[in-house]
Amino acid sequence: EVKFDYKLIEERVKSLEPMSRGEKLVLMVFFITISLWLFPGIFIILSNIYPQLSFIAESFKNLIPEAFPAVLAIFLLCFIKVDDRPLLTWDDFETGIDWNVVFLFGGGISMSKALIGSGFSEWVALLMSNFSSNWIGNIWVISALSALLAFIITYPASNTAAALIACPLAVSLAKSVGVNPMAAVISAALASSISSALPSTTPPMAIVYGSGYVKLWNMFKVGMISDIIRLILLIVLEPYLVNILLFLKGLV
Repeated sequence: EVKFDYKLIEERVKSLEPMSRGEKLVLMVFFITISLWLFPGIFIILSNIYPQLSFIAESFKNLIPEAFPAVLAIFLLCFIKVDDRPLLTWDDFETGIDWNVVFLFGGGISMSKALIGSGFSEWVALLMSNFSSNWIGNIWVISALSALLAFIITYPASNTAAALIACPLAVSLAKSVGVNPMAAVISAALASSISSALPSTTPPMAIVYGSGYVKLWNMFKVGMISDIIRLILLIVLEPYLVNILLFLKGLV
């Protein structure tokens, strides 16, 4: 059981000493990393308003891939020294990181790529198209099937990877029965974000599991109950909300 005590937090805050030079440097590296992740997207948005910034937006996009800020942060932490000691040592790498969780989450991403590369997605699309042929034009059934498919895929793979697999399948499934694919894609995308029962689904769940306070079985037991409730609510409500959206947009 994890107990939450505000008084304990207040005592810990009061006991903190002023930030040391090393802590300030780590904070500086953190802000640099976050800024490099945010700036490309910010300039892309601004370039839509101010076209003269499009060159800067493209430069950021081409010169700063998503992995670059993280790699740069590691190099800076390893090379910046305080009192002849790097901010991040090899011992910190070995003992300060829960590598089991890292490999677990990475394994989910690798599995998703294997499912795509092996032709699994095309096979499932064909199978579900044949299965759903009896409900041609029924947007509710197609949305429910798309949500259920994404919900199942998100357990062996991460949520992001599940969306990459399930959304194209939802489009193929909807087109095969002659309905607007928007409802099916939205259902698949939302269902891909439901899973919270395993550490491999999202980085936050991996962090929670890596803390050691939550057992895997407890996470799965509580998470599965909440996941099923959210899936049912999504299947029941989502098609109607999408129909309203399509009507307002003049697409139906």
